[in-house]
Amino acid sequence: MGSPVYYRMIMVSDSMKQRLWILPLFVLFFSSCQSRAPLTVAAVSCESRIREVEFNLSRIEYWAKEAANADADLVLFPESGIQAWWQSRENRQFAESLTGPSIQRLTLLAGELDLILAVGMTELAGNKAFLTHVLLDGGGVIGTHRKSSLAGGENGEGRVWDQGNDANVFEIKGKKVGIAICFESVHPETCRA
Repeated sequence: MGSPVYYRMIMVSDSMKQRLWILPLFVLFFSSCQSRAPLTVAAVSCESRIREVEFNLSRIEYWAKEAANADADLVLFPESGIQAWWQSRENRQFAESLTGPSIQRLTLLAGELDLILAVGMTELAGNKAFLTHVLLDGGGVIGTHRKSSLAGGENGEGRVWDQGNDANVFEIKGKKVGIAICFESVHPETCRA
């Protein structure tokens, strides 16, 4: 385990219609941090509409700009925020690769705003579709995590999405971070990895 590090958190939400101010939080990182500089994280809870990728991208863009104006370094968006989450195989029609137009568009946005974005999507990889969270900046994809603990197993999310099998740690601005998507956060093996 690494040494404790303070970071700042900004929380924003469509439903709140206002920004909650920056809160000091205490966190343990996976390994020792190379940087003592604070990392300001914006956690966004915004509306995503099924079958409306353009609308969803516009919400991500809006909240990324709000987070940049609040001096965030990293902006976290919800699971499947690009395509929206609904438990139907129909969502595979909206799946995109990591080199698709949505990730290209968000990479440009991250570069313009000098931000790191963590965005959820339905990723198309060959004939498989994963619930994936993508960490990216203006240089492109830093890393990804494919959800490995699908809620409801084969009778739940497993009917729609394929199970991932990774647990990655990424370095951003001298800090080590990992990603757990929704149901994974209640499984200690995800965080232990």
